[in-house]
Amino acid sequence: MAALTNNTIASTYLTLLKLTSAALGSGASAKYIEDAAGTDSALSLSTTRVGIGTATPQANLEIEDGGTSASILLKITADDNSPYGIVIGNDTWSATDTHGIRMSVDNAGTGVIDVRGSGDENLILQPSGGNVGIGTAAPGSILHLDSDADTTLTIERDNVDDTAQIIFDTENGSAVDWFMGLADSGGSGSGDEFFIGSSTTTASGATTGTPALWIEAAGNVGIGETAPEFPLHVTHPNGTDNIYCAKFENQDTGAPAGIRIDYAKDSSAVTGDDPYIACNDSTGTQFVVWGAGNIQSGKTYSNELSATPIEMEVDSHGNIGIDIAGPIRWKTNINDLTYDIIPLLRPIIFDSLKRDKDGNATEEVSQKNKVGLIAEEVAEVDKYNHIVAYNQDGSTAGVNYKRLITYLVKAVQELSTKVTALENA
Repeated sequence: MAALTNNTIASTYLTLLKLTSAALGSGASAKYIEDAAGTDSALSLSTTRVGIGTATPQANLEIEDGGTSASILLKITADDNSPYGIVIGNDTWSATDTHGIRMSVDNAGTGVIDVRGSGDENLILQPSGGNVGIGTAAPGSILHLDSDADTTLTIERDNVDDTAQIIFDTENGSAVDWFMGLADSGGSGSGDEFFIGSSTTTASGATTGTPALWIEAAGNVGIGETAPEFPLHVTHPNGTDNIYCAKFENQDTGAPAGIRIDYAKDSSAVTGDDPYIACNDSTGTQFVVWGAGNIQSGKTYSNELSATPIEMEVDSHGNIGIDIAGPIRWKTNINDLTYDIIPLLRPIIFDSLKRDKDGNATEEVSQKNKVGLIAEEVAEVDKYNHIVAYNQDGSTAGVNYKRLITYLVKAVQELSTKVTALENA
């Protein structure tokens, strides 16, 4: 390399440097080469700094563009596929020449910026604040992604044993942290589920606690539930008694809030497949609201079993009762009742047994000297399945005594006819 001595250059290097209309000058602390105009900025050398385009370099190497807009100040080109174009290392940390922040371009034109060392090293952008833009020259947030096509951010994990998640954290720890992402297979799921949860429910991921929202790959959604059995499965997180699992409220005080359940949209739906809402207690007793407007209480469930309500019906007009006697416009296929079931019934007096939480009878008597009918006997003569109510499994649940009124009316009419005939005989 050429050595500078005072203000002269050895004549043996003049051809190598190829200076044209330039001379070596000197400043207070640097040796420099003047350009053709006599500006002391073509090349400046001092004991610790080198300047190109400046006579007063402020760093070990400083390159100025000389006022030329958009000029390339420095270009490093290599023939190798992935050269380490620039490596910024640290004498204390860098174990080899390739350790440090590295910038390179491969033969396909892909640019890489990474940090390499003896292990997985960190790359920190804007540690003191400021925005980072990808695809934009004017980032409007801490991380701003922009693209002329679809914008996609990919978070990839090695396998299903790991989570792939985003953590929303508060620096001083004064607030709850939130997480969202793919659950791992070591927790409540198989690794295909998406979850949203807080630090009070999911700790550092979905492997512990219960996330607030859990979505399975098949489409079932769980709220407070990591094994949703239905498209929407809500479970109260702490199991406290008398705590609602859901509340529906309309902000407009003049309008009601509600739940809408539509009839099946597929062509396989048949008459009787009305949508319904069923409420079950620990004994299996249900309160069912059918899409047709009826409300049934007791162990009434399946339309396919011609199930009937035990206690109550409320029609779509708000009328309460059993088989509301509506106007003729609500009826079709009208015929006289000719089947008389009353003579076939066996009234009894009996003691009622208590039932356990599963609905099974115990040996303890709950009430003595009750009167009624036996459901199984009534079922044998209930030709139209009007009177007997059934459980979901098809077993008899009880007798709807109020539905006997129509048959009693028919029986009284026939008896009245006979009495009148006897009186006129």
